[in-house]
Amino acid sequence: MPRDYDGFACIFGVRDFDATWRQVAVNRGLPPDTSPEVREVHAAWGPSAFAETWPTWPEARAIDWTEPAIPRTTHITRYHRTPDGTLRLIHHHTDCPRYGWH
Repeated sequence: MPRDYDGFACIFGVRDFDATWRQVAVNRGLPPDTSPEVREVHAAWGPSAFAETWPTWPEARAIDWTEPAIPRTTHITRYHRTPDGTLRLIHHHTDCPRYGWH
């Protein structure tokens, strides 16, 4: 299952390139009660771990999942057609100079 960056953007503000989502929980860091084991694994990720955050249950319950979607994204998603004709996701929200933007 590929990562859902639109979902990350909507709820956590991560990779919200267009800044069009009303985020629920942004940049709170690790929860205060994070276990030492999780903190150790997190530290091992180094700079690859970023935008740590978490929602509370009341915040999650308060999300209106029936709210109309914000206008379609204009991000370019790259696929590769395999020999059997199916499409394989290469990258979602790509930065590709070939398409005239970075």
